Amino acid sequence: MTIVVNDPQAAEFGRAVSQFAQDIHITDQPVDRQAWKRAGALGLTGLEIPAAFGGSTGATYAWNAAAVDALATISHGLSSTFTISFDIATPYLVALGTPEVHQRWLPPLALGEVIAALALTEPGAGSDLAALTTRAEPNGDHYSITGSKTFITNGSIADVIVVAARTSPQAGARGISLFAVDANAAGLTRRRISTIGQSDCDTAELFFDQVEVPLSHLLGTLDEGFLHLMERLPQERITSSIANLAQADVAMNLTLAQVRERQAFGRPLGSLQHNAFRIAELDAQRSAVRAHVDACIERLMNKTMSTADGARAKLLSARLENDILDLGMQLHGGSSFLEGTEINQRWIDGRITRIWAGADEIMLHLIAKDLGL
Repeated sequence: MTIVVNDPQAAEFGRAVSQFAQDIHITDQPVDRQAWKRAGALGLTGLEIPAAFGGSTGATYAWNAAAVDALATISHGLSSTFTISFDIATPYLVALGTPEVHQRWLPPLALGEVIAALALTEPGAGSDLAALTTRAEPNGDHYSITGSKTFITNGSIADVIVVAARTSPQAGARGISLFAVDANAAGLTRRRISTIGQSDCDTAELFFDQVEVPLSHLLGTLDEGFLHLMERLPQERITSSIANLAQADVAMNLTLAQVRERQAFGRPLGSLQHNAFRIAELDAQRSAVRAHVDACIERLMNKTMSTADGARAKLLSARLENDILDLGMQLHGGSSFLEGTEINQRWIDGRITRIWAGADEIMLHLIAKDLGL
């Protein structure tokens, strides 16, 4: 990424994160608490936290980008579990939290002693966030939250969860608010769910049965949670795009190694024109998508990136990643279907990228809207 290459400190940090990721990654196992504390000591978990609360001093989003690229190169699941905490959920607490929320959660988050999650998706409301039904009702000095969430990254291991809940039943998107919820609160039940990919990343269902949340743990303005989400989801999409491109790079390298070595009809598989042209085409697309993502990172840092910019980056990077992985599977032949091979695992891990952080169809809708359609 150009932005990282042009920031020597970010590039150096990325190398440190890469070594850390190699040291702590265990296939099929979520990251343990000791590794989270190591991430805190490295400065990874404090990237979005002000220095006054123990966060990183002088770090820009270029550092986030370098870290995400390093993590996803080792494992997409590893990237998912860390980024949902330090890059996606934590900024809501920083930007929208009260002094009480800041004092309680930010210092341990920076140290890696606490893990964060973002709970938006429900069994009946995924891409259509305005349809969520989890409700938060005021009751004296607290809100009472009732409902359920699903497909929540870090859901069963998080200590603090940013929860979207309905506070005005008849107001649609304008009746949603955000809350910082203690994951150990009475009435909150969590259950880890099994997924076909990214098994090194925790995913869970959450059930809220009149969970009490202090009034001071409302994030931002009452009934304006949807607006707060729309303001911050573009960063999540750029972060996802960076991870997608890292996966695309790994998949391309695996595929190139395969077609240079494997023989078919007495010659390397990559020398067959159809294969060579298809790989070349995807490589050209990779360069174009990378240029757009680089531009988006610059705009994000300058606060000039539009919702449509982020949607284009997310859409194109996820499709590119999956196209390269699919071609890699094809060119690896029967060995690609063997459990445990790297191309197989990357292919399984990558499929979700066209669904989460905004499905392809939602990205297309946002782009069409930007075009006035």
